[in-house]
Amino acid sequence: MLFRSNGLLADRSNYMNVLLRLSAPEKPDRIVERKPLNLSIVIDRSGSMSGKPLSEAVRCASMIVDRASSKDRLSIVSYDNEIRIDVPSQKVENKSLFKNALQAIHEGGTTDLHGGWLAGAEQLAMHLKKSEITRVLLLSDGNANAGVTDLNRIVRHCGTMADEGVETSTYGLGDAFNEHLMTEMARAGHGNSYYGQTADDLMHPFQEEFDRLLTEQTERRHLKASRMDTVPLFPEGV
Repeated sequence: MLFRSNGLLADRSNYMNVLLRLSAPEKPDRIVERKPLNLSIVIDRSGSMSGKPLSEAVRCASMIVDRASSKDRLSIVSYDNEIRIDVPSQKVENKSLFKNALQAIHEGGTTDLHGGWLAGAEQLAMHLKKSEITRVLLLSDGNANAGVTDLNRIVRHCGTMADEGVETSTYGLGDAFNEHLMTEMARAGHGNSYYGQTADDLMHPFQEEFDRLLTEQTERRHLKASRMDTVPLFPEGV
């Protein structure tokens, strides 16, 4: 760190040029493998999601299946007023199993959003490991009208699960999107919140989040500031 100054004036504004050198850690001798993913895709199949919103949600979910590897764990949950575990949590060794389950999801009745989210979170909690990245990916319009509907209760539950290691990200679809509930769930769940009319709108943030999950390493990397030779602020004798 290098300071350039001939001195400082008392009781006046002073400006100083500072040269700061930052260095990244040396390249490791070996490539650190990414953490395995432990994800639950939770899809709202209620009547308010019928048509394009539901088909777009299924399309987004299919992208996750395509990009997951055999060391990742995945579950698929869908819900209206009834909760369905379409694919219990398991390693992604048979992608056709997941793809077929997604294509079989059809719209239903009212929206037990909390129950659907909780079922996904429970699938994750059964296989919770510190060595894995664990997150619910909720695709919904956020209009909870069955089961637990109180926003504060739902948000608190997301926070509790996040503290236990089960995070939540939300992806809003449809014209009647409940932004407040979905963003608050993601905030409390230590995740991210996005909104889009179509899968194309969500595909970039969906891929961005997935890339971030894939590249998160087992070790944190830090920048290091190194101190260089310094020039005294005041010359000798001043």
